[in-house]
Amino acid sequence: MININPVYRPTRALCMPLPPEYLSTDGKALGIRRDSLHLQQGASLKPNIMRVETKWAIIPTVIILIWMLIAQALGLLTIDKLATGKWIGGIISFSTYCLAYFMVTKEKRDRDYNGVMTWAEGFWAAARMTLIYIVISSLVFYIYIQFLNPGHKALIASSDFGKDPVNTFLMGNLSASFLFGGLFCLVFPLFTRRSVQQKK
Repeated sequence: MININPVYRPTRALCMPLPPEYLSTDGKALGIRRDSLHLQQGASLKPNIMRVETKWAIIPTVIILIWMLIAQALGLLTIDKLATGKWIGGIISFSTYCLAYFMVTKEKRDRDYNGVMTWAEGFWAAARMTLIYIVISSLVFYIYIQFLNPGHKALIASSDFGKDPVNTFLMGNLSASFLFGGLFCLVFPLFTRRSVQQKK
């Protein structure tokens, strides 16, 4: 005789402990594999507040600001030595950008995604860092040219086409950020992405 109203009866199998990969970091059952969520040990399901992106937006801003202060002290931001200052500054800026974009995608993968990250996740992490960098660096460089080195405005006015030195300086930073940022957002996640199989 078929029982059309079966009663739920717990079985021994249901009482057995779940494997570690089906548990959250606090030991509660998730019902899905932990590695499919890209959760790291000690991570939670709370929304990320972009700690990694903010950190690596601040670091290149500070490095470039320090370089500009050093170049000012060495007299490299004068008309006579401007070409040398731009050449050295370009190398430092490019190297700093490379470091920042590599590290933001690598640290995002290892810290927030438990060592597993797709290209798209790396791209958006780098894109968010770019936007944060533009805001922070624009503010810092505005303070620099207005208060820390006001004489730099005369140098820009004599060497560039813009009549507004402050606007020219900030637009140059904005253009470089979008140009290099867009390129590096596409490239660096190709080197730092990692699948579950590659992690194993």
